[in-house]
Amino acid sequence: MANLMNELIERQPARIWTEAFPVGNGRIGAMLFGGVSSERIGLNEDSIWYGVRSSVIIHRVG
Repeated sequence: MANLMNELIERQPARIWTEAFPVGNGRIGAMLFGGVSSERIGLNEDSIWYGVRSSVIIHRVG
């Protein structure tokens, strides 16, 4: 017996990033765009970034 309270159903695949379903654990993630004949998945993994960590810069006025 399916629990319908835990299902996410869309009538068509996501067209843009903000329409996709996010999944992940904070270190590795994906955006699932959906589709029957083909699935599009956007992946992200935190060790791929080789840039520098940025710190918050506070500008004081006055």
